Amino acid sequence: ELNHPEEVLILENGLIALNYKGELFSLSAESILDIPNQNFSESVALGVAEALLIDNSGTFAAPPVNYPFNIDLSPADVSVSEIKFLSGSLTMSMTRQQDEGVTGSVMVLELVDENGISPSFDFMGTTAVGTAEEISVDLTGYKLNPLMDFSNQITLNAAMVFTNNNMNTAVAGDFLTLEMSFSGLTFDHIIGDFGNLTISADTDSINVDLFQNIQGGSFALTNAIFDLTVTNSFGFPSNIELGQVVSVNENTGVETPLILDDIMLNGQEEIGGLPEVGVFNFDNDNSNVTSLFDPAPLLVVFDIIAESNPDGPPPPDDLNFITSESSFDVAIDLILPLEGYALNVLVTDTIPASVSFDTYEEIDSIEFKIQMENTFPLDIAFQALILDENDIVIDSLFSENATIMESALVDSDGNVTSPSSAVNFILLKDDRVTNIQNMTSVKFRSIFNSPGTDNQDVIRIKETQKVDIKLGVKIFGNIEL
Repeated sequence: ELNHPEEVLILENGLIALNYKGELFSLSAESILDIPNQNFSESVALGVAEALLIDNSGTFAAPPVNYPFNIDLSPADVSVSEIKFLSGSLTMSMTRQQDEGVTGSVMVLELVDENGISPSFDFMGTTAVGTAEEISVDLTGYKLNPLMDFSNQITLNAAMVFTNNNMNTAVAGDFLTLEMSFSGLTFDHIIGDFGNLTISADTDSINVDLFQNIQGGSFALTNAIFDLTVTNSFGFPSNIELGQVVSVNENTGVETPLILDDIMLNGQEEIGGLPEVGVFNFDNDNSNVTSLFDPAPLLVVFDIIAESNPDGPPPPDDLNFITSESSFDVAIDLILPLEGYALNVLVTDTIPASVSFDTYEEIDSIEFKIQMENTFPLDIAFQALILDENDIVIDSLFSENATIMESALVDSDGNVTSPSSAVNFILLKDDRVTNIQNMTSVKFRSIFNSPGTDNQDVIRIKETQKVDIKLGVKIFGNIEL
């Protein structure tokens, strides 16, 4: 969540602009695609003829057999033509069910090392009946090439030789169990058809604290610009849906949607290449972006969803890919030039305040003199409420909300041409003096209006504009000597 503007900008025309920027969300490769642990098991059975052959001749060399298995991926509808492993292990095990001699070798036909050679797991049958004989290999750098058209199928090839144990009689049925286990798998890259993956992240937001203390009225910005910068190192095209961008005024509950066109991305071109970077600009010319700030919001909420391969499956010669370093990052740069109009914008704030008159024996009255010069294009109606230790209003500086600062004069374009000035005297007598002595805090209430608000005339806040305030106090009474 971005709570405060990163900086205040001065635009070329002198306008002040607030700049909110930061990362909305970031997704890593592991959050998109995962290879869970894989466990496969196959029972090898012999018929009556094979069992008799072992007992009579002493040896039976079974012809090689292929056992198909399907690799499990998350999400399940991803079709893979190549996985290069960054880490992980493959464990093969053989468990004899009968007390006959068994030797042989197994391999995964689609698995090759960095030299393109399939590893062979050679079993000697030296463990006891019912106890697994295990052989493991580190898969770092290995490649697995499943059959995409057969649901990510791989093949376990087994060539076994059975020999007679004179102390045992071979019988037809289960003879041994072969097990294959992939564990701790991480990928360097995966190539295939990833289908319509949904890429999403937790909802993020920008807290526009320009409006934090606004309690009522409306403040409309007539210009707003924001850029979305998408850095995409996934190797597939995707469509980013921006239909879930809304502003929320938490004071009123009003929600305002932002209508934006979807963003199309092509994806990184090749493994090891440069990521795709797209900067997408939204302003008054191509969107209703200013509607987010009318009425004044406190929160702009982004719920961005992307979908891979929006136009259908990739061609066979240009499959999707993802690497261990792939990421999907969305950053925002929001610029709010301070130009627009204000209608009865109520801003409140409370600050601690107290005074002491210990040197005075008796106080008859207190007179405040406030001298102001205003170069902002805003009328300001002001009230200061005096609060006691229980936050109860015990007095006010003015008898009612009073316009104590008129707007500076502006031309037809909302630019200030000359300042306004005013002098205000406030006299406090009798019980009101006592109220000041019991003051522990002051609640300020200001109502802002721009000239010509009824006609939505635009004003512009610029770097050179300011309010100069000089405060003087006269105390009338008897001083204790």
